[in-house]
Amino acid sequence: MTNSKNGAARSVDAALPLRSKAVLITGAGRGIGEAYARLCADLGARVFLVDRNPDTVSAVSEEIVQKGGKASWSRCDVSDPADASAAVDACVSVYGRIDGLVNNAAVYAIGDVGELDDETCRRMVEVNVLGVIYLTHATIRAMRRGRGRGRGGSIVNVTSGAQAGIPGVSVYGATKGAVASFTYGVAVDLAGTDIRINAMSPLAETSMTKDGRVYREQRGEPYLPTRLPTISDNAAAVAYLLSDHAADVRGQVVRVDPNGLSLMAHPGLLPSTLQPGSAWTFAAVREAFERSLASKQVPLGVVPASF
Repeated sequence: MTNSKNGAARSVDAALPLRSKAVLITGAGRGIGEAYARLCADLGARVFLVDRNPDTVSAVSEEIVQKGGKASWSRCDVSDPADASAAVDACVSVYGRIDGLVNNAAVYAIGDVGELDDETCRRMVEVNVLGVIYLTHATIRAMRRGRGRGRGGSIVNVTSGAQAGIPGVSVYGATKGAVASFTYGVAVDLAGTDIRINAMSPLAETSMTKDGRVYREQRGEPYLPTRLPTISDNAAAVAYLLSDHAADVRGQVVRVDPNGLSLMAHPGLLPSTLQPGSAWTFAAVREAFERSLASKQVPLGVVPASF
């Protein structure tokens, strides 16, 4: 009898790996953020959805509830630190805790270098970088206040392959590179704690990829493959990172693309040429490049062969 009950419990946990976890998801009113929210709820999470558009996010929340899930929502501009902190507090107020955060909200704009206006660039930095920082800091403070319950917490920041270079999105890519670097740094800060942080680099047929394809096709230039992973493929990876099954995964950037599921390499140093004690003259540096470094240049672009 006992074994049967334990077996049933394990079966339920396997079917609902996010059962009872309180997960806050930004940019959840549409697109890939909405997919994250729906799948997390299907896997047992109590989701708290935030978005700048109250109409769309409230509709997603209501549909999740109608399907038997648990969902609440709030309007939030993640670039406002007061709004970000209030969203985390609201999640804790509704569910009594916060176990997970998905920093998905982002602003995207495409244009060649020098084409984007300053206001658009500023807005991308505010939402894509500062918004992630504000929500992450507020969530970590809340998770630390809720220690002692044996559940820990998981933060998933959404970055992009654009951090490695994609034509037309250098500013957007810079903001996503900042998110990746922030993830690495916070993971180091959280080492040895019950809170972990990772990043997700998604790819699917979304409004962003459609805009990118049109932009490149208008210039007669190749873009990403026409067959992309589905939104649900990306949602499954995010849900995994939020689950206890990923307890030992820290400081990683998980990538979904047509080649499959992978990890993106962290920035690092290639072998040195000029060693300490060498003469650091112009001639020595020039010789080092001509002899070794120039031939070791790292290819540009997240998928160089496609461009």
